[in-house]
Amino acid sequence: MGRRRWTNRLTVEECCSFDIAELVRAGALPGDPRALCSTTWTHSSGSSMQKVTFRVLPGHTRGLVIHVYHSVPATLYDPARIQQQSIPIATTACNFGGVRYWFRCPLIRDGYPCRIRGRVLYATPHERLFGCRKCHNLTYESVQKHDKRIDQLLKLPLQDFNHTLATGTLRQRLLAVQASTERFRRTQRSAQRMLNSGRRSNGSRILQNASFGRDLPSNSDT
Repeated sequence: MGRRRWTNRLTVEECCSFDIAELVRAGALPGDPRALCSTTWTHSSGSSMQKVTFRVLPGHTRGLVIHVYHSVPATLYDPARIQQQSIPIATTACNFGGVRYWFRCPLIRDGYPCRIRGRVLYATPHERLFGCRKCHNLTYESVQKHDKRIDQLLKLPLQDFNHTLATGTLRQRLLAVQASTERFRRTQRSAQRMLNSGRRSNGSRILQNASFGRDLPSNSDT
């Protein structure tokens, strides 16, 4: 367990994340201009949080552009509308052939187009336009709740750590218990990664039509 949340900044976990790697896995890239795709993000309760429709088109100069259509609900001052956004796509060559796709952030920061290259863009609950983490001033939940004192305890030699756990002050012993729990979790994660790596090396197949966002995109010719 870490500290309480110390800032009111939104976290990436509270936003809708648009991952270009999941678009590639789902077959949306490279796209067919005739195909209209959609994806929906849902709350843990199962209710819909946000739905976007998008189409992959050739850019004006070169490369690809994703045209995203957001449905903005009506407010007291504005009627319901469809908000459009164009997200440029960049590519880089892979070492063993093929290309890797990236988003270019389409938002304006400090009066200039951001255009930072990234795999994931985010839409906050208040600003439905997709942008990078810097443009939306987002942080991570783990950063907000992480306690660096636990890391300091984990760096101690085992003998010193056990001494703190046995003879330290009440606060030190509580931190040592939390550090022990964190060490156990890290060991479990490391073992799980090794297990997954062994399975992949044994030739296990990766599911190609995995869902992206929260559900599979529905492609239909228009």
